[in-house]
Amino acid sequence: MSLGSRLHRWVFHRRIQREINDELHLHVQMRTEEYERTGLSIRAARHKALRRFGDLREVTAACHAVYRLPHPSTGRGTFMESVWQDLRYAVRSLSRQPAFTVIALLTLAVGIGANTVIFSAVNSTMLRPIPFEGGDRWVTIWNTSPEGSMMWAPSPAAVHAWRERASSLESIATYGSTGFVMDSDGEPEAIVAAAVSVQLLPFLGIQPILGRGLVAEDTIPGNDHVVLLTEWAWRHWFNGADDVVGATMTLNREPYTVIGVLPGRADALFGPGNVNQRGDRYRAIWVPAAGTRGNIARLKPGVGIAAAQEEISAIQPQLGLNPNEPEGWGPRLHRPMEFEVTGDLQVGLWVLLGAVGFVLLVACVNVANMLLARGVTRGHEMAVRTAIGAGRGRVLRQLVVESLTLTVGAAALALAVAQITLAIVRTRLPETLSALYEVQIDTTVLAVTVGIAVLTGVAFGLVPAMQLRRLSLTPLLGTGRHGGQTMRSWASLRSMLVAAQVALATTLLVGAGLMVRSLLHLNRHDPGFNPTNLVSFRVDLHRQDYESFALQVSFLRALEARVRQLPMVESAAIGTIGVRGVSEEAIQVEGSAEPSSGRPVMMSVVSPGYFATVGMPLREGREFVDAEMTEDALEVIVNENFARTYWPGESATGKRFRFADGNPWHTVVGVAPNVAFSGLQARPDAITVYRPYPVRDLRSHIMVVRASGDPRYLIPALRGQVRSLDGNLPMRDITFATQELSDALARPRFNGILLAAFAVLAVSLAAVGVYGVVSLSMQQRTHELGVRLALGADDGQLVSLMVRQGMRPVAVGAALGLALAVGLTRFLRSLLFEVQPTDPTIFLVVAAVLAVAGFAACYWPARAAARLNPVEVLRAE
Repeated sequence: MSLGSRLHRWVFHRRIQREINDELHLHVQMRTEEYERTGLSIRAARHKALRRFGDLREVTAACHAVYRLPHPSTGRGTFMESVWQDLRYAVRSLSRQPAFTVIALLTLAVGIGANTVIFSAVNSTMLRPIPFEGGDRWVTIWNTSPEGSMMWAPSPAAVHAWRERASSLESIATYGSTGFVMDSDGEPEAIVAAAVSVQLLPFLGIQPILGRGLVAEDTIPGNDHVVLLTEWAWRHWFNGADDVVGATMTLNREPYTVIGVLPGRADALFGPGNVNQRGDRYRAIWVPAAGTRGNIARLKPGVGIAAAQEEISAIQPQLGLNPNEPEGWGPRLHRPMEFEVTGDLQVGLWVLLGAVGFVLLVACVNVANMLLARGVTRGHEMAVRTAIGAGRGRVLRQLVVESLTLTVGAAALALAVAQITLAIVRTRLPETLSALYEVQIDTTVLAVTVGIAVLTGVAFGLVPAMQLRRLSLTPLLGTGRHGGQTMRSWASLRSMLVAAQVALATTLLVGAGLMVRSLLHLNRHDPGFNPTNLVSFRVDLHRQDYESFALQVSFLRALEARVRQLPMVESAAIGTIGVRGVSEEAIQVEGSAEPSSGRPVMMSVVSPGYFATVGMPLREGREFVDAEMTEDALEVIVNENFARTYWPGESATGKRFRFADGNPWHTVVGVAPNVAFSGLQARPDAITVYRPYPVRDLRSHIMVVRASGDPRYLIPALRGQVRSLDGNLPMRDITFATQELSDALARPRFNGILLAAFAVLAVSLAAVGVYGVVSLSMQQRTHELGVRLALGADDGQLVSLMVRQGMRPVAVGAALGLALAVGLTRFLRSLLFEVQPTDPTIFLVVAAVLAVAGFAACYWPARAAARLNPVEVLRAE
């Protein structure tokens, strides 16, 4: 084209485009009028004219090409139409290979779904911010022991002083719990109410949906019989009545007036659920309280915990020493524990998140291997499309759209399965995993899931694009053998991917093996007592009917005598199953000049026959006797840890000690076994002191009962005995020892089962990957294998050759995985019980399992290759 022609086209190209468009539309219009004269409607005539004329866009593009004008299909609408065309082609292409599509969908759905479930748990428990105003600035203030192991609620005077003087605090409120007996249709029902200060609702930024909140007058004795209902209580106890404000509830046989109804989000302050597993209504109502409670404060914007701590510590000496607070204790700021998941559950969730990440990587590698195989078998198709004018960018977009279609479909399937899985799991979680009750798939989880799908889709689209860069049209179009040579050139990459799969699966399998072995140790561990057919329950005698200590003792002894007379009861006693109360004490042993530093001491109050009832045979000495059941008794029983700590190598019976200087001396009359009730959370060096019942100021009294059969059948009879003594007194915290032990193992069991399941998935996917690579290698080497058979090789030699070659990436991956496991399993240390992170037995077992799985995945396709007919193979070649 001459320079003049180029200049003319550049100056007049818009006019030429307009003339072309006018000419083409004139032809369409003339054809439309012709059809209108035959009696067709305008719409039908135009539709028929366009169909007769042909694709208007293609004709326009051809005319533009004649004049070398820009292609007309560069607009946004045309681009979206092109993408839509790619999407339809992708669906058709995937539907033509249903086996590949189903396997890839399920593989990705497993990986994405597992990540969705575990990330939902991590997001809901550890990443999601506190759902109230300024939640990231919340702190609690507790008087803490010098050792930092014990906390005590600060006095109301201290809280008032901090509220008035601490400039670093924006606001502060108090809350806690208090027990009530609610009259429910004539039947007493135990409930636990939230006892809160009037500042709590403004602190949370919550307004009642009905009625009013608490005011200062509600804390005055005589005016404090008011109650706020949670939305749950409103709907379940009052059927959601609009006129509930002003209604009366009977609590502890006294009338309480309903003044308001709280919105549902108020429950987030005290954690999920309004009914615990023992049947108690948990904080379903809020009542006013002005006494010593837990507290929660909000720091001012820009103020750190360290600065606030310094200010609080400076205010504390101005308050004077409260006689109810031990000397040496001081206020310390903490992040609110109610909203944090700590201990082995937190570590376990992070470990599981890492594990499902490994599962997703294994699934992605597996699908990448499948796409590599599919990509090279589509080499002829890609070559034809390129030869007839499709640019490499256009082909690449098609491949990416296909991959995105696959991964987005897998993500949709994964979300559905994850939602069903979470709904099932929530109904089966024990109380010790209550932090997971509210796990749900929210917008954050949805965004992460979609992000994973898009990233994997783009990555998978780029895998065959790597092959497209090396695509040679001549051999593909000339031989029509669908890129067999190209397939062989990618064999080493597929073997590397298989090695990566095996390495990831190996690491997961080692971690799962350690967790399972730890769980077996926990199940076999002696808890220190016999939980079979053992049940306990609690009665609260601290209300006004039992203000007298003598009345409390009389009631408990009468109840104990009646329970022992029941037909199914073998024995009964007062005392906890395990240990409930903890204090920090400085212990001085007789004969030593100075008391030991303060340390946590678990305290339990028991009656005669307690140790025989719970099945805790004493290691030495004797049980308490009736003569020692006095308020000022100084005889005690200690556990083995106590005896070994203070009298190592000696008999503890007859020895004396006291709690700090100046207190009376206690005489040890027996040594009980150590009780391990909480599995991984049990301190191996915990010391315990058992004191004889009765003791003043006990808010709750617990009775343990050993039945001759299933104790569940004994509950109605026990409840009847309590009601026979006091018809308004409910049984609370009914606990079956076997269930209590099972719940104590819930977290390690939860971690172990999930990690084992993920490991099995990873190993299965890796085995499928090995099988696919060996099968593909067999298909590529059909001619070579046929020649070997024709030259006299037997079946065994071919099988041995194929297995050896297939096992190489398995062996490399297993070695890498074991080395990786040595470094990563140290993060499991806090989750293991009597198992070392580098336990050689587990490593050997995992190596053996991988060897067997890898051999099986290599053997079956190799066996099929050995059955080839050399004559047919050579004739086909």
